[in-house]
Amino acid sequence: MRSTRAAQAGIGALALLLIGVVGFRALRGGSSSTSSTSPGSQTPRPFSGAAPLNLSAPAGSLALSWVQLLRREPKTPAEEELLRSEERQLSDELKKRLAKDPSRWTDVLEVLSSEDPRLGRKIVAALPDAVGSGGEPVLVGILQSSGQREARKAAATLIGPRTTPDSLFALISAAQQDADSGVRHQALSELARRQGRAATPAEAATIDQTLRLRAQVDPDPELRAFALRATGQPVPPAKPGDVRTK
Repeated sequence: MRSTRAAQAGIGALALLLIGVVGFRALRGGSSSTSSTSPGSQTPRPFSGAAPLNLSAPAGSLALSWVQLLRREPKTPAEEELLRSEERQLSDELKKRLAKDPSRWTDVLEVLSSEDPRLGRKIVAALPDAVGSGGEPVLVGILQSSGQREARKAAATLIGPRTTPDSLFALISAAQQDADSGVRHQALSELARRQGRAATPAEAATIDQTLRLRAQVDPDPELRAFALRATGQPVPPAKPGDVRTK
């Protein structure tokens, strides 16, 4: 009788031990699956409603995607980092396209000219290093003949860092002849920056002569004041009739 009771007690203890082992494994399995889906290990998601990047799109579409990217407002550090990463991807891909086919500059500037000028200018400011020997004549042509003000301003910005005679004379021509004061201002600004890194004394003298001439004859008082400051001349007080041209 005693042996029977001892056997029953042993069986009961073994059952309890097995139940404990199974329960412990279940708990470990549950915690493991939970940790595998923790927020820190999740792949960052695009902003709500944002379309995925299409880096195989034409150059003009890439420029438009860049504009749309700059309109997005990140709400968390993760979203901010995602935005910066996508912007770098667009920039790199667009530069590759423009290097391969410089004629695409026309499409890119046409798109940017039709969007928010502030966003377009921010993108243009990131692209001067994408201008090669093949892209320069395209941009000179845009500066000389585009019917879009923002496209001409962008072209002046992009060829400003160039060092060729063609880019120099294109900027001088725009500073003297463009009907839009904003384009003339951009061309003069690029010339003033270029003067400090002029390749020869003759080039520096040509730029100085252009600035001094515009300081005297430009119809826009703000441009005259800019040219005076750029050449180290005093700026007279504004006259009551001075009105900035459009």
